Amino acid sequence: LPGVTIGAHGKNHLRLTALSTKEIEEELKDSKKYLEDIIDKEVATMSYPHGDVDKKVMKMAGEVGYKKCGTSFFDINRTNKNPLLTNRCEINGWDDTAFFKQKLHGYWDWYRFIHYHKNLIKRIFP
Repeated sequence: LPGVTIGAHGKNHLRLTALSTKEIEEELKDSKKYLEDIIDKEVATMSYPHGDVDKKVMKMAGEVGYKKCGTSFFDINRTNKNPLLTNRCEINGWDDTAFFKQKLHGYWDWYRFIHYHKNLIKRIFP
């Protein structure tokens, strides 16, 4: 279908940063190949399971052929954003036009707000 992209999400939906290099490679490659075999097209996108990504996982995702990967960070994706670390913006069917526009402009950044406050609390109460 026009405008539809099929993306991978890991072979077993594991937290990739907790795995060995070999296991990460297997999760990334096998998920990609499985989908490509089904749809008979290249799968160049993925969403990191649990949004779990670090530099090693990001690098390996690029090496196995992913061109764009999603994290669980909520933010606006500017043109200079690393395509292997794209942010998310949750859009729901019940969002009206005003909410949709607010989300597109970053006004509903709950993930960043929560992350900021968790880190702030950790600094205040080590």
